[in-house]
Amino acid sequence: MTTRRSKAEQAATTTSRLIATARTLFTRQGFARTATEEIVVMAEVTRGALYHHFTDKRALFEAVFLELQAETGARIAAAAAPHDDTWDRIIAGCRAFLAAACAPDFAQIVLRDGPAVLGAEAWRRADEAHSLFQLRQSLQALNDAGVALDVEATLQLLNGALNEAAMWIADASDRDAALARADAAFRRLVDGLRASPAGPPSSPLAPPLSPAS
Repeated sequence: MTTRRSKAEQAATTTSRLIATARTLFTRQGFARTATEEIVVMAEVTRGALYHHFTDKRALFEAVFLELQAETGARIAAAAAPHDDTWDRIIAGCRAFLAAACAPDFAQIVLRDGPAVLGAEAWRRADEAHSLFQLRQSLQALNDAGVALDVEATLQLLNGALNEAAMWIADASDRDAALARADAAFRRLVDGLRASPAGPPSSPLAPPLSPAS
C-alpha cells in the first residue's frame, strides 16, 4: 500500500511540474513556439515521463488551459459571492473575468492560443463549465424574479461582448487602463438592463429587419 501511494504521489508531482513548466513556457512563447524538449528540460523530467502523463503537447496544453479556466471560474465566484443584489453579483463576476485578461498567462493561453489549439467548440465548453454558467444562473434568477429578460439571448450577447472586451484588454499596451474603460462600459450596459421594467418583455418598437432580397 505504501509503495502504491508513493508512486501515485510521484506521478502527481511529475504531472504538476509538467503543467507548471508548460504554463510558464506557453505564456512566454505561445503554443506553437514551445518545443516539448524545452518543457522536459525545464521541468527536469524525461521525455518518456512527459508522454506517460500526456499523449502529446496538445494534451499538455489542454491541462494548462483547463487549470487557468478553473482558477478564473473560482475568482469569478469569489468576486460575486459577497453581493446580495443579483445585478451587483453580475457586475462583480464579469469584472473578475475581464481582470483575468490583464494576466499574461490567461491572455496568451486562454484567449489567444486556446481557440486555435483546442478548437472553438472545446473552448466554448470550457467557458461554459467554468464561468458562463455563473452568469446564466444570475440572469435566470433575475428572470424568475420578474425582470423582463430573454435569458439565453441576453447571456449570449453579454458573453460575446465580454470575450471581445477581454481580447481587447489582452492586446492593449496598457491593460489596466483598458480594463478600467471596459469595466465602465460594461457597467453602463448592465445599468440599462437594470432599468428595464419588471414583467413580460414589451412589444418591439419596430418590426425585425428582413433579409436582403
